[in-house]
Amino acid sequence: MLEASTLERLLKSDRTITALGLAAIALLACYYTIMVASMSAGGMSGTASQMAMPQDHSWSRADFLLMFVMWMVMMVAMMLPSNPPITPVRKCED
Repeated sequence: MLEASTLERLLKSDRTITALGLAAIALLACYYTIMVASMSAGGMSGTASQMAMPQDHSWSRADFLLMFVMWMVMMVAMMLPSNPPITPVRKCED
C-alpha cells in the first residue's frame, strides 16, 4: 500500500485543524485589537471616544467586511456550543 501524503494525514486530524483555526482567529483578534489601539488621536481618550461615538462617514468595503467577519465569528461562538455532537446510545445487554 502507498503511504498517505502529509496533507491527507493532516486533514484527517480534526484536532489539528481545530487548533489551527482557533489559533488563527486568536491571532487575527490580537492584530485587530492592536490596530484599533494604535489609531488613537491624542492618547487613549481619543480611541475610547472614537469607539463610543459612531463616525459620520460612509462605510467602506473594508468596514463592511470587518463587521461581517466579526458578526460571523460571534454567531459561531454563540451557536456552536449549543449544538454538541450526538452520540448513539448503546443498549445494555444483561
